Amino acid sequence: MIKLVRWLVWLLVSLIVLSLLDQALIRVPMQVPVLTQFQEFYIDFRGRLLGLVDGGSETPSIDKMIDRSKEMGRTDKPSPGAAPRYLYVDDSGALQFADSLEAVPPQFRKDAQPMEQ
Repeated sequence: MIKLVRWLVWLLVSLIVLSLLDQALIRVPMQVPVLTQFQEFYIDFRGRLLGLVDGGSETPSIDKMIDRSKEMGRTDKPSPGAAPRYLYVDDSGALQFADSLEAVPPQFRKDAQPMEQ
C-alpha cells in the first residue's frame, strides 16, 4: 500500500512540475533568441496537439491561404509587361533564381529557364 501511495505522490508531483513548465513556456516572455524560437515552436506544437485531441480547428491548407489572400485583395502576380524571372542550376547543383536573363551568370544563360507566371 505504501508503494502505491509513494507512486501516486510522485505522479502528482511530476504532473505539477510539467504543468508549471508548460505555463512558463506559454506565458513568460523569453529574452534569449534561442529560447524565443523554442517558445514559438512549443506554442505552435502545443496548439496542434490540443487541436488533434478536441478535433478543433484544422490547420489551414495552402488553398485556403491563397483564397484568404485573394479575399484580402493581395495579388502576387507580376504586371503584364514585367520580364519573366529565370531559374538555373549553378556549379554545385543548387537551384538559383534571377530577376532577368542578364542577372544569370554568362556560363549558365544557355540552360536558364523562364519561370511561368
